Amino acid sequence: MRVKAIVAVGAAAYLISLVATLPASLIAPRVTGWTQGSVALAHPAGSVFSGSATVRLSLPDLPPITIDRAQWDWHALALFRGQLAVGVQAKAAGLSGTLTVGRSPFDWHLRDATVDGPASALASFHSLLGSWNPTGRIALRVPSLRVDRAGFNGGGVVEWADAGLSLSTVQPLGTWRLSLAGEGGPAKLMLATQRGPLALTGNGTLSAAGKAAFTGEAKAEPGREADLAPFLANIGAKRADGVHAFSLP
Repeated sequence: MRVKAIVAVGAAAYLISLVATLPASLIAPRVTGWTQGSVALAHPAGSVFSGSATVRLSLPDLPPITIDRAQWDWHALALFRGQLAVGVQAKAAGLSGTLTVGRSPFDWHLRDATVDGPASALASFHSLLGSWNPTGRIALRVPSLRVDRAGFNGGGVVEWADAGLSLSTVQPLGTWRLSLAGEGGPAKLMLATQRGPLALTGNGTLSAAGKAAFTGEAKAEPGREADLAPFLANIGAKRADGVHAFSLP
């Protein structure tokens, strides 16, 4: 039995090392088929287990997104825990990020994810955002987030610091933070204002299927009502208490 076990471990190690040395160019054409056209790899370099490529994403209801360069390193030891895990570093439109994403038979696991860069990069991901000329800085942090069919476990935060939009003459409008927290079902979303003349607050939910519901409120800080009146009028009708309500979708 001991000999068989040693042979089995040796065979597994050999297969892993064999796959690890395969050039990334071999798997690149198959990625498009596996993802039904959602992901395409161009100019692959390195190996299947440690390589890089330009990544083009084609997602529903969004224009094509190009990640200038993505580097990946598979975590081989995760295979012995019944998981696939890969560390990724990527740059796109001025944004840079790192993350580790894992896949088990039951869920996806995102951890140690960070994204930083200028808010102007958001214009590359949607034409409407481009027309608004966003300014400021974007920072995303996800320490740990698991996603399965039931929902989310864990959470993360994205912050837009010193945010500005061409729709308003007030610059910057503020620093806002959107947090996501899950405990096994749909994730809870919470929007809060850290500082600035435009106060945004809100709450919502996000399902594992990607369906979101959100309601929020916008209000000018005391003394800035007149300056922000044209911008707030685009958000929604003004209530008697001076608050402008909005909802998504």
